[in-house]
Amino acid sequence: MDENSRASFKRLQTLTDCFYAFALILLVVFIEKPPDGMLPTEDAIKQYLFGQFDLIIAYLVTFTNIAFFWYFSHNESKYLKRSDGVHTWLNVISLMFVGLLPFSSALSAAFPASLVIHLFYSSVVFLVGLLFCIDWLYAIRKDRLVDCSPATRGSIDELTVESLVQPIAALLSLGGAFISTFCWELPYLLVPVATFLISKRWARRAGGKALSGKPK
Repeated sequence: MDENSRASFKRLQTLTDCFYAFALILLVVFIEKPPDGMLPTEDAIKQYLFGQFDLIIAYLVTFTNIAFFWYFSHNESKYLKRSDGVHTWLNVISLMFVGLLPFSSALSAAFPASLVIHLFYSSVVFLVGLLFCIDWLYAIRKDRLVDCSPATRGSIDELTVESLVQPIAALLSLGGAFISTFCWELPYLLVPVATFLISKRWARRAGGKALSGKPK
């Protein structure tokens, strides 16, 4: 990778990290402070906290989604050795939709039972996940942007499977939105669990291959 390409790749990584950090900060900004003049009594505080339940759930769901996208982007950068125009624009367009997630979270908190907003939210998550998946498949096709070796092949395959988790969760959430709010939220809350199970399975698979390759 020449110096210009290296600099562009690092600037893209910096932009991505800053954007995700800003999106997470916006989630906190949307959490309302107690109203002015609220009496500091136990009953008033309890009423206020229970009144924020939908907002806190929306915060947790969106934080999980944004954190997963950042996590995948972070892991992806370990194996990307170069960038090109297609990869850059796929990342920039995905960030455009990531920027809608704090707004979508605020909408779902304000209207927790709205089917239209749930469908809008899940559509945004699906588009981001789909762009990540397309970008990663583009990068690894014929080792276009990665330097694949036998040592990294397993990790790259694991990331390929993990890139499907969020789009699948969004599709399940789209279907769940027609049933209940809980069924809409549940797929997103299970994303870390699915990612952990994939990671554990690949670790066992890699350990099994290592043992089978030992000389007897």
